[in-house]
Amino acid sequence: MISQSVAGKKNEVSYLISGTKASIINEGTSIHEATIGYQQQENIKIKRHHIDTLKTGQLFEVNSFVDSFTECFRQVYYKIKHSGFKYDYADFKVGLHSMKLVDAIYLSNKEERWVKVNG
Repeated sequence: MISQSVAGKKNEVSYLISGTKASIINEGTSIHEATIGYQQQENIKIKRHHIDTLKTGQLFEVNSFVDSFTECFRQVYYKIKHSGFKYDYADFKVGLHSMKLVDAIYLSNKEERWVKVNG
């Protein structure tokens, strides 16, 4: 199911990225931790409460999704003043590609076939 909100459920983001030797999982219950799962060794929990948004060594505390958005916008405004800054946020091109990807996933499911992502 692709949905921004579900009745009775708070907003959350869950992901599972699977590789041949390991995977990373976040159940969406905490933005602060994820699990790296291995086949050949014990799983590792990784935790993060601070972020170096401006890549200067100054850490900003991130305790909620609101804090995450605050740090994203801190980068946006910093980029305006510092043109050479390498930002982490998704720009228009990345956002457009993401929308095309979601459209292709939806169409693929609806038509029960593989769909090429254009762009």
